[in-house]
Amino acid sequence: PRVYCAVPITPLPIPDANATGVAVDLPVNGAGAFADVAVQLDITHPYVGDLVVSLSRSGVGEVTLLDRPGFPLAEFGCSGDDVAATFDDGAPTD
Repeated sequence: PRVYCAVPITPLPIPDANATGVAVDLPVNGAGAFADVAVQLDITHPYVGDLVVSLSRSGVGEVTLLDRPGFPLAEFGCSGDDVAATFDDGAPTD
């Protein structure tokens, strides 16, 4: 299987109060269908309730992986620091 990675050379700053956010492009040339998708995140941020992480493919659409943990129960989401997580389409749902 092929593995595609996008690792920024330097950490990307997450803009505060900016809906545009930050994006990392992962060129996947000549790829057809994917048998498995796993997204690993290592985000250093002092307030996870601020974060929305999505995966998109041009012309196909977007999937939200993480959306302001803790919201709407807490108006501003959870106050925890950092995210280290793997999102895998083969993971169990319960």
